[in-house]
Amino acid sequence: MPQKRLLLESLSADINEGDNKVENSVLVGVLDYLNKVAGRNFKPVTSQLKFISGRLREGYTVDDMQAVVDFKTKEWEYTDFEMYLRPETLFSPLKFQGYLYSARNCSKKDKVREERKNLW
Repeated sequence: MPQKRLLLESLSADINEGDNKVENSVLVGVLDYLNKVAGRNFKPVTSQLKFISGRLREGYTVDDMQAVVDFKTKEWEYTDFEMYLRPETLFSPLKFQGYLYSARNCSKKDKVREERKNLW
């Protein structure tokens, strides 16, 4: 445990720049969620956490990130795209907003379908 603590403390300088500091436990929590849902084993290192930190500093939430992980895992699991279930792809500044839009849109459609089923 002390080794993990030192690693997290060393990440602070690299990730938490400026006034928009992000708690390391939040970053690691999002990474752990990705690992659990997608069956991955990413380590909490700067190269992985910087993508998560960037999206949080832009105002996205942990729930947003979990929605993207859930949606993309469901969409890409057992396909050639499965290898892209990684922080640099899912939380990329160029792609995250589009992935989140798709996740939310799909979720809304699923709710409407479920409501329609209940009408019959």
